[in-house]
Amino acid sequence: MVATREELEADRLALRNARTSLLTGGTVKSVERGDRRLVYAEVSVDSVNDAIAEIDRQLALFDGGTRRRRALSVGL
Repeated sequence: MVATREELEADRLALRNARTSLLTGGTVKSVERGDRRLVYAEVSVDSVNDAIAEIDRQLALFDGGTRRRRALSVGL
């Protein structure tokens, strides 16, 4: 299933909130939005930043390119 622009923007917001939690000393083991949930063994700020960058690339395709199907990877 291909994510919509709204889904990608909501995922980006959830990841930004997770990054803020990490930067303020919290721990993030999962990110939830609606019925979607990402669970991490342990997550770093760098891996969250990588996931945000990937979503930003996907969103940029909505504005001026052809949408390519590719898995969203989150490095640990």
